[in-house]
Amino acid sequence: MVVVSDTGPLNYLAQIGALDILPQLFSSVIAPPFVVSELRHADAPRIVREWAEQLPSWISVRPPQNVTLFPRLGSGEREAIAVAIELQAKLVLLDDLAARDAAQSRGLATAGTLGLIAQAHTRGWLDFEESLRKLKATNYRISENIIRQVRAQLPVRKQASS
Repeated sequence: MVVVSDTGPLNYLAQIGALDILPQLFSSVIAPPFVVSELRHADAPRIVREWAEQLPSWISVRPPQNVTLFPRLGSGEREAIAVAIELQAKLVLLDDLAARDAAQSRGLATAGTLGLIAQAHTRGWLDFEESLRKLKATNYRISENIIRQVRAQLPVRKQASS
């Protein structure tokens, strides 16, 4: 599945060392130019900048044809939604609630960083609680209520017998 990503999920997955889940979950990830410029910005964490300077083969950059939609959103969010609409993408990766609402209003499915971590946890690729701890050590913001909702949907793992 090809997906389009805003800055947030790429930024936070890079910071917690979990970007490798993206090519496992999706065949290709598309990032608009403004998203890449945000990832490479001097204010971005060093690990994010370094990753963005040498994008892996599973990520491609595609400019949108029209970004006039949703003028109240940030440039990266607008570009990501515009590219997703243009490509009729099945999914757009966004963390910002207003951006997710805007994308969903245009018929796009959305997922955020925490949802991606939950999917990877369900597949056994990483530990949800450890990833959440790392995520909370960044400037990532999410309500405890949403975290509880996501936890409640995770499969129960059996404890190894001693």
